[in-house]
Amino acid sequence: MDLALANAVGVGLGLAEAVAAASRIPADLIGRPDLGRLAPGAAADLAWLDDDLRTVATWTAGEQVYAR
Repeated sequence: MDLALANAVGVGLGLAEAVAAASRIPADLIGRPDLGRLAPGAAADLAWLDDDLRTVATWTAGEQVYAR
């Protein structure tokens, strides 16, 4: 997913719009307002990306599950 995000930004999509297209919008389309956003009651899934939009670490349900 980080590569897809980087590709979207690379062809001119703004970072905020690319993040929404990869997270919030798909979650909304499948009727899951608890996914794709950081908000009270949300799933607490998070990806930390570096300046090149490569994944540094990820958290699922608030627990770190990956770190490079």
